[in-house]
Amino acid sequence: MSKLTVLLASGALLLLIGACSANTKVGSGQPGSTSPTFVSSDNHEAAFIQWTDKNGQLTGSMDDAYIDATQASGISSSHISFTGTRVNDHVVITVQEGLGSVNTLSGDIVGGRLSMQFPQAGGSIGIIVFSPGSVGDYNAAVAVLTADVNAARTTAAQESASAAMAAASTSASAATAQAIANADASLSTDAARLTQDAATLDGDKTLATDIQGMRSDLATEQSEYATVQADACSSAGGSREGDAATVAGDKATVDGDVSTVNGDVTSLQSNSVGGDMTSVRGDLSQLQSLGAPPATDPSPAIVAGNKALQDLRAAVAWAQQQSSGLDGQAGQIDRAAAAFAAKCSN
Repeated sequence: MSKLTVLLASGALLLLIGACSANTKVGSGQPGSTSPTFVSSDNHEAAFIQWTDKNGQLTGSMDDAYIDATQASGISSSHISFTGTRVNDHVVITVQEGLGSVNTLSGDIVGGRLSMQFPQAGGSIGIIVFSPGSVGDYNAAVAVLTADVNAARTTAAQESASAAMAAASTSASAATAQAIANADASLSTDAARLTQDAATLDGDKTLATDIQGMRSDLATEQSEYATVQADACSSAGGSREGDAATVAGDKATVDGDVSTVNGDVTSLQSNSVGGDMTSVRGDLSQLQSLGAPPATDPSPAIVAGNKALQDLRAAVAWAQQQSSGLDGQAGQIDRAAAAFAAKCSN
C-alpha cells in the first residue's frame, strides 16, 4: 500500500512530491503560475501533484506510484482529486472521501518548495518537502522504480537459481558420499566373507577322505581276491565261487566310491568363493566409478580366494586321477577273481 493511500485513510496525506512558491518557476509555469506541477520520489515511491489556482481556490489531483510485490508488474498506482485554498504562501488541501468524510492537510511554500505537514504514529507532526517537477519527471521516476523492480526480480531469480544449484550440488554430494559409504560397507562384508569361505574351502579334506576310503575298499577287495586264489572250488570242498562273488561285491563298493568322489567334486566346485570374488570385484568397480579409494584393503582376501580355487583345481585333478586308477585296479581284481571261479566249472 502507498503512503498516499495510508495517510488518506488515517486523515492525512503523505506524498513524496515537490512544490514551488508563487514567485518561483514551477513545472512548465512561470513565477506566479496558476497551474503548478510538482514531483517527488525515493527508492520506493514516486508522486505527482498539480492544481489550478483561481484567486486562491485550488482544484487539482495527485498521482502516486509505488513498489508492490503483489502486482504482476511490481508497481501499484493511485489517483486522487482534491480542492484547497492558498493564502499567500500557506496551502490547505482537502480531499472528499464520501459519506461526509473529509481529509485536510496544510503546508507552506518556503524557498520555492512546498512543505506539507501530516500526522505520524504517536501523535507527532511530520513534514514532507515537495520540489518542482513535470509529468516527464514523474514518468522518469516511475521508470526508475520499474527498472529497480525488474533488477531486483532478476537478482532474486539468479539467487534462487544459484541456491537451487547449490542445493542440487549438496544433494548430489550427499548421495555420492552415501554411495561410497555403502560400497565400502559392502566391500568390507564381502572381503570378510571371501576370506572365511576361502579358508573353509582350502581346509576341506573331503576328497582326501574319499580317496582314503576308496583305497581301504580296494584293499578289502585285494584281500578277498587272495582268498579266492587260495581257496578250492566248491566241488572240492572249498568256496572259491563264493569268494569270487564277494570280490565282485567289493568292486561294486569301489564303484560307489567313484560316485562319491564325483559328487563331492561337483559340490566343491559349486563353492561360494567364486561368487565372493565377483562381489569383491564389483565393490571395487563401484568405488572406482565414484572416484573413491577402498576403505578396506581386499588384497589379502583376493589372494586367499585365488589360492583356494587353485588348490581346489589341483585337488580335483588329483582325486579324479586317484579315483580312476583305483577303480581300474578294482576292475582288474574283479575280472581275475571271476576267471579263477570260472575254472571250477571246467
